[in-house]
Amino acid sequence: MLSTYTEKRLEDGEIGLVPDVSDAASPKESDAWSKPERKEYKIRVTDLEAKGTNRYHSGTSMKSPIPIDQHCGFNSFLLIAQKLQIDFLPVSWQPALQGIGLGGTEETRQSLMNLQMTFAFKRARQPSGSGLHETHIFRCLTAEILVLGHPSIYGHPNILRLEGICWDVSPEDEKVLPFLVFEKSQYGDLGWFANSGSGIHMSFEHRSKLCADIVVAVQVMHSNSIIHGDIKPQNVLIFEDGSGGFTAKVTDFGYSTQFAGEETLINMPKSWPWNALEYHHRGFKPVAAIKMDVFALGLLCFWLLYKDHLAGSMDDLRMERCSTSCHSPCGEHQRYNIAKLKYERKLLVLAGRATMSADVNDERKESLRQFFSSTLTYDTADRNSDLRYLSSLLVADR
Repeated sequence: MLSTYTEKRLEDGEIGLVPDVSDAASPKESDAWSKPERKEYKIRVTDLEAKGTNRYHSGTSMKSPIPIDQHCGFNSFLLIAQKLQIDFLPVSWQPALQGIGLGGTEETRQSLMNLQMTFAFKRARQPSGSGLHETHIFRCLTAEILVLGHPSIYGHPNILRLEGICWDVSPEDEKVLPFLVFEKSQYGDLGWFANSGSGIHMSFEHRSKLCADIVVAVQVMHSNSIIHGDIKPQNVLIFEDGSGGFTAKVTDFGYSTQFAGEETLINMPKSWPWNALEYHHRGFKPVAAIKMDVFALGLLCFWLLYKDHLAGSMDDLRMERCSTSCHSPCGEHQRYNIAKLKYERKLLVLAGRATMSADVNDERKESLRQFFSSTLTYDTADRNSDLRYLSSLLVADR
């Protein structure tokens, strides 16, 4: 997980670090959302050195990426949060309350601040059997706030908005640990929602709209040189959209990376079965990492639109209906079948058959066929990374 900065001379002559987005395209003026104004944040090298993170790569180059691992302590996390102007909230995490989600790097629980507002708290999970508990926590949470505090990400309608940070004391060693605070989703993550009453009875077009929401969110990230890295149903939350429908918001950026240039190496996580087939444990260049995000997007959309076809045996691509929870044994069977189809290279075959059986007109069927052939292809050279184009294939009026 790398977050990159660029060395820059500030107005007062000091050398500072600013988010490296010089190679990224800004969201177009036609984007259908109003972005809250965010001030540019800067981190003084002297501040970082005072906090014990003095391994800044200085020199003549205008681009000097700093690994996030060098900024994974309490002091540097606090400094970055202040520079991002993230609010510190007078609330506390309540572990006895019901959990609402479990992503790859964090767990989420709810808490009441008052009668009108319900918050979701996120804390990094400790790796099993690891002695890097504190380092892991701050690495994940720092990656998360760097993405969510990005000027082009903050306030996007399809990306979960960070409300602030609260603090708690670890009962084991009495260390103060941060928790990220979000407004609670009314419907939980996409895996649960898709198999709830509302999700089961949702029309094909409304499910397509949720898919497009997710694609748009990742498109904004990619246009700002950010790789999500862990796209799956558990990392998408569902909210009411104010008009009787639903909207999807992408979350969990603990594995996200902002890259400085095309030679940056990015370590991608492996989330079974959503990861691209070309995954390996070595680093990927940004072009390859973007296409891995695209594959995961295609697979998630395939699951959401055609999950009913994943309950039965895939030996003969037989289609059977299942309407139980994504986390139930039947949901596990769905995920097993996704993995089986992926490794046997039969995903496009089933996607084609399911698309032809969808209750939409021929024009929509052709658009969906193009979407899946552009995202689920195993030949990365043929995988289309133009997410603005891909979202238009999912919903006609995008």
